[in-house]
Amino acid sequence: MKYESRDTPGDVVALPQGTGLAPHVVFAGGEAGGHLFPGLAVAESLRQLLPELRITFAGAGSRIERRAVHATGFAYQGLPCPSATFRWRDTWNHLKDQREAILASREFVRDAGVLAVVGLGGAASLPIARAAAQEGIALALLEQNVSPSRVTRKLCRIASLVCLSFAAARHRISAKTAVRITGGPVRLRRNLKGAERPHGSRLLITGGTWGSEDLNHSVPRALYKIGRSLRHWQIVHQAGPGRVEWTRALYRKFALPAHVVPFIDNLPSWFSASDLVVSRAGGATLSELAATGVPAVLVPDPVSAGNCERLNARCYTQAGAAVTVDPNEHGVRLDDELGMRLVPLLQDAALRSAMGKTMSHLAFPRAANDTARAIAQLIERGTLGKVA
Repeated sequence: MKYESRDTPGDVVALPQGTGLAPHVVFAGGEAGGHLFPGLAVAESLRQLLPELRITFAGAGSRIERRAVHATGFAYQGLPCPSATFRWRDTWNHLKDQREAILASREFVRDAGVLAVVGLGGAASLPIARAAAQEGIALALLEQNVSPSRVTRKLCRIASLVCLSFAAARHRISAKTAVRITGGPVRLRRNLKGAERPHGSRLLITGGTWGSEDLNHSVPRALYKIGRSLRHWQIVHQAGPGRVEWTRALYRKFALPAHVVPFIDNLPSWFSASDLVVSRAGGATLSELAATGVPAVLVPDPVSAGNCERLNARCYTQAGAAVTVDPNEHGVRLDDELGMRLVPLLQDAALRSAMGKTMSHLAFPRAANDTARAIAQLIERGTLGKVA
């Protein structure tokens, strides 16, 4: 069976060709930014530690995923990745698709000479992670949330290494091998175009890779109700692909000037140039907020798996680095609660500064490097095994 990237011809990045026994590691499952960007941070640190290393990202092939990987110069490989959601009557077909995806992944890791696989989370990491275990290849897992994902819980028993962002996640997994509390890996890229600090203050709203219907609907309404507190504030709102025009129309309806964009792929730089953030509470986003020391109003995704975002937000709120507004508690009046919580933060620079300092104390500045070093040890052991 031959494997072709799902990239369009203009986007193709060839698989790097090593020489001799040059080690090869695959990062798998970055279909969402919360999975992908920590993986890219670790891969860049790993490239610095092992300059001769071949690094490939493998996944289902979303355009956002391909574009981000290509921008870093890493290779990208599209592989079959069955969806995690399916109807009961489709169980047989789902199992068949999973089996075929694992077989395809096994052939890929054999043909490509892979010595280690790094699972980034999400359904797209399952086939190649299981293929790695079946081929006797080292498997490392990155987990960004307090409540480990179903994928992490499934794979931790066969993993060689599990790296956690939250110490509170340790008792929630049953890994029999090495578990390390590394913190959340973050890519800090400074001085990127568009992310310069404005003359006044900046409020940044982000709902994650695909945007958030809750935030797109509630934040403009909340800001309209507290308009007097927005003097000298610039509004930047990441609405998600396909939701930009609707969100822009809502801001126009309320006569609120706002810069609405579908996606921001350099969030840490934008965080650094902002004074306050309204966001979901995914683990990767919280690590980026901590690394940049910006206070936040967190709106957990009410349907996040295992209630993970609510648990993540609780850790940061209890520390005093953020304020949480839970959609499950406020329902249709979410905009009223958001407005009430935003007013003191918009008006009090000293309060924002104190929260920002607390936020910085939650950061793990060496997370990407520490995770990369742990993975490098796996690669080294795999290389020695091949030589032997």
